[in-house]
Amino acid sequence: MIVPNTWLTLPRYADVRRLLLGSGLSSIVDLGFGVFRGLNVPSAIFISGLAGGLLYADLKGLRKQSLTEESLDAAVRSSRRRLSANGGDFGFRPTALAKRLSALRGFVRGDQLFKVSEGEHALRVEREEVSEESGPGTFPFILDWTAGRFAPPRLAFLPSARCLKFSAALHAGPRVILRKTGDQLVSSVCPVRGLAVAHQNVYVVKSLDARLCVHALQALLGSKLLTYLYRTGPLGQPGRMHAQLRIKGLYALLFPRPENFRAELKEIEGISESLHEEKTVGAWARLNRIVYEMYGLTRKEIAEVEARTADVILR
Repeated sequence: MIVPNTWLTLPRYADVRRLLLGSGLSSIVDLGFGVFRGLNVPSAIFISGLAGGLLYADLKGLRKQSLTEESLDAAVRSSRRRLSANGGDFGFRPTALAKRLSALRGFVRGDQLFKVSEGEHALRVEREEVSEESGPGTFPFILDWTAGRFAPPRLAFLPSARCLKFSAALHAGPRVILRKTGDQLVSSVCPVRGLAVAHQNVYVVKSLDARLCVHALQALLGSKLLTYLYRTGPLGQPGRMHAQLRIKGLYALLFPRPENFRAELKEIEGISESLHEEKTVGAWARLNRIVYEMYGLTRKEIAEVEARTADVILR
């Protein structure tokens, strides 16, 4: 059966995934966009009734209009991988490197170091009402579409009626703005410590440990290795550009204990600050090298990470 692929990842379809898994779901072919002419709908094929575990084939990058039955079959066979299933979630089986790094000593889970919160669902942005200047009856908010990797978002103002209720504590203080969708961790430090309300399109990330400053936290989240670990973790969704990042997937990542890596965290803190001012390839490469060293990667393992994160670049 071919259906829209949104049921694969969206949290509200967890009951659908559980139902399919309990009904003998055996294969998923993720086709993405371009299957039907004139329709902008990402699609997927699912197959039930065959034994042998759950298989997933990622064909989102293929040109669909040139596919034949034979070429589709060949593409599925060459790209399919095994998926693990945990309740209502699908996940790729972790790589050997991801498994090794999940057992590192001197590291802790993300939920011990930071808190991830969604932006405001009640915030309604009417672009014709956006102003660069504050005025009576307005409040500052984050233009989330202007944010990027190490690129802090711009701020603007909206009439107070566009968000009557929000948490002032959440939207003030040192914090990281993390893009909510995609398969890579794109983040930047909020340019102000005062009030600036974030929309639900992004996550607001705050450090829970005074020894892990916001720029060091952002440097770790912004590194290639952390995107690799998220992608290859049980809740990673490689290649799914419209999928929502899972908060519990972010919390499951391992981060260095601040007391064990004071010098390294101080160095990447400075690199993050400099990259927010000016993006340079040299600084970006140095940051990634330091993170590789903190996690104890070998040359072969670094090559694996670099190959799987070739699309993770400064923009």
